[in-house]
Amino acid sequence: MVKETGLGKGVGVLFTNTDDDELYFECKTKNIIVNQLQPRKSFAEDELADLADSIRIHGILQPLIVRRVIQSDEGPPKYEIIAGERRFRASQRVGLDSVPVVVRDVENENTLLELALIENVQRTDLNSIEEAQAYQSLMD
Repeated sequence: MVKETGLGKGVGVLFTNTDDDELYFECKTKNIIVNQLQPRKSFAEDELADLADSIRIHGILQPLIVRRVIQSDEGPPKYEIIAGERRFRASQRVGLDSVPVVVRDVENENTLLELALIENVQRTDLNSIEEAQAYQSLMD
């Protein structure tokens, strides 16, 4: 069950498998395009560098959420990012040729914008105490 918060839906709506046609696979980065409706317009260089370092060491831990936008007989389909543009940008810095993606069936731009907004708004960073405790656990 999706928790109702913020905009009325939780981040779980991004991962709800409502269709057997939903796909999870490694997608070539050259076949991914950024979402022009992405609510986040600025990306802090230092944070992207940190994320790139993490991806270099640990890989991408959470797949990008994308939708299929172009299907032609002359080449592979293209996929537009719904959630995960920071991971995508960081993976490009690392030089990854492919990234894990989950393909969602999103047909209209209002739903695309809503999902992108939910992904950005619903994110909650660790507070200082939680972060310190996690680092302490790593050191123990």
